[in-house]
Amino acid sequence: MRPTKDEVMAFTKPSPPTEEELAGLDKLQPGDYEIYSERINMILAECKDVFQRVGNSDWVMSGDLIVGLHTAQGDMVSACLGTYIHSVTAQNPIKWIMQNYYTNPRIGVHEGDIFYCNDATYGGFHNCDQLALMPIFHKGVLIAWASTGTHMDETGGIVPGGMIGDARTRYEEGMSLTPIKLAENFKIKEELLDMMVNMIGRAGRHQVLDTRARCTGVDRLRMRMQQLADQKGGDFIQGLLRKIMIVAEEGARNRIRRWNDGIYRNVVFMSGIGSRSSIWRIICTAYKEDDHILLDYTGTSPENDSAYNCFPWTMAAYAALFMYSHGFWDLPVCSGTMAPIDYLVPDGTVISPAWNAAISMAPPVGELNTQLLPKIFAGMMFSDPQERANIAAPQNQILGIGGRWGGGGGMGFSTGVNQWGIPVIGGGGGWTRNTGGQGARVDSDGMDSSIFRSAVHAQGSDGEEAEIAQPTLHLWQKHHKDTGGSGKYRGGVSGYIGTVFYGVPSRNRPPTSGGTMVKRMLVGNGLFGGYPPNAPSGIAVENSNILELMAKGEKNIPTSPEEVFK
Repeated sequence: MRPTKDEVMAFTKPSPPTEEELAGLDKLQPGDYEIYSERINMILAECKDVFQRVGNSDWVMSGDLIVGLHTAQGDMVSACLGTYIHSVTAQNPIKWIMQNYYTNPRIGVHEGDIFYCNDATYGGFHNCDQLALMPIFHKGVLIAWASTGTHMDETGGIVPGGMIGDARTRYEEGMSLTPIKLAENFKIKEELLDMMVNMIGRAGRHQVLDTRARCTGVDRLRMRMQQLADQKGGDFIQGLLRKIMIVAEEGARNRIRRWNDGIYRNVVFMSGIGSRSSIWRIICTAYKEDDHILLDYTGTSPENDSAYNCFPWTMAAYAALFMYSHGFWDLPVCSGTMAPIDYLVPDGTVISPAWNAAISMAPPVGELNTQLLPKIFAGMMFSDPQERANIAAPQNQILGIGGRWGGGGGMGFSTGVNQWGIPVIGGGGGWTRNTGGQGARVDSDGMDSSIFRSAVHAQGSDGEEAEIAQPTLHLWQKHHKDTGGSGKYRGGVSGYIGTVFYGVPSRNRPPTSGGTMVKRMLVGNGLFGGYPPNAPSGIAVENSNILELMAKGEKNIPTSPEEVFK
């Protein structure tokens, strides 16, 4: 049965220690925590590298993914990642599986199983984000879980791309998998892969390859942790994982105590519902006292009939992204680290809609936390000289494409057959997505070509890799030179690209469909009242003669959007 919102929010909090974990804690010797927690970090780094090398999509190859290690109950203990957001969502379906399947004789949790899911109501963001979850046993005892997750550009919804701004209910958003047992006895069930391809026919090859990559990542982590358990014992592993959670929570509470007690507020706006003009807001009031913070979103706009809604745990995940990037930058990626922060999210709002609401645009909604929280936490942290350097710069990247373009369409290519005759989906624009400029900081200009605000450790994607998979040729892929700003410090500039259809006959090219920006009024503001960034326009030129000019050796080929405008 589908979990309630309260149950999922409870999943985000650390579970009480088990008897096995407490017994394992007693066996830890001085130095064991320091040595073997770092050993786990190195194992996770290896598994992330394996996942990234095996995967096929722009998202995987650029590192917009996570590999996580969990306790036997499901709590996230440590991770190697490009995106922090799944450090919250990966544990939710594991806890649901343990609650509903572990003792169920018709299903069970056994060695060699891999579960797979992407249904947001079970603790994820939206259908595009798919997770592989694998139990780790030692001598017949469940000692841990492994998780891998990343975005998928296609879900089989009513338009290509998975992120469908004008969807009105979940039934228009494509494949939505409750936790299913994708593999048993270390073998993937081919019939379930075929089912996924049937649901996601626009990008079947992409789905199969990245699904196998997720499974490869969790299996490598399973193997390495079993090897460590053979050396140190399964009870040692369980005690070590609990120790990491305890130390992480202690570190977070000690950090919060240093910040100013008080009540802090901020508000951001969005100027569109799907592709329709409108206005709505998210309000956050933070109550900070001693070692505890409550983020209260009372006053937020009601649920709407587009896909610009998200569930409460999405806001918790984007709060985690903000905290791990700044206030908790040196603490473990662990459910214990986020334990001191609670959330009040009123039901019926855009951030707590009905279970059957459309939520495929949940990330751009959750990302508004990266506008809300910098000013809130700047007030808490500014008086501490040690913390001042960790104050976040708002990330005002312009995201949110309306329903006609969906979530694909990166580099002007939406969906169709590529130059190899394979159905593919647009890559989502990995270069511009992952090279957004950072907002102005308290003591300097913002960093140029800095980050994607949902995946702060992901890299700008390789243009040549994109050209292999999609019928596109890059005219340019580079960095802007400057930005304007009336304040003392300016925000950082971003990367940008220009592409042309290439390698397929004109009759096989997919129809172009202009995206509709929903952010006509820009959200966010600077730390000291500075302006948000400009809203750059995407340019689409039909029936261009650019390839003919290049074939003739024309020297005046456009190399920037400004030159195209001219």
